[in-house]
Amino acid sequence: MPLAASFGSFAFEDVTGDGLPDFLGYVADSAETGYPVFLPGATGMMVEQIEDGARGWRFSADVENAPNVVWGAALACALRLWAEEPAPDSLPAGWRYLETLRGGQLGAPTAVAPDCAGAQ
Repeated sequence: MPLAASFGSFAFEDVTGDGLPDFLGYVADSAETGYPVFLPGATGMMVEQIEDGARGWRFSADVENAPNVVWGAALACALRLWAEEPAPDSLPAGWRYLETLRGGQLGAPTAVAPDCAGAQ
């Protein structure tokens, strides 16, 4: 991110349930190509989790396919991101879900939305 020309935000709220706001947004380069980022706000843990949980994937940060948070009953249960082709799972471009795990980490991308009914 040191070469980022700009930052934008889709959500700045407590996604991980630890009482601290988390940042779901994007960084853009000088050509204004945006890359989604998720930075949990946990103390001492400002680590970009999309790159860790979805290495090799290319996700869109465009407004028409903007990343967002999928909420359960009380907590967030996943991030929803638009995967661009070629996707590592060999499926066409489309929505992928990264389940939110304890400690602000994310699960691997899946084409099927997690069951968020029980997320508390």
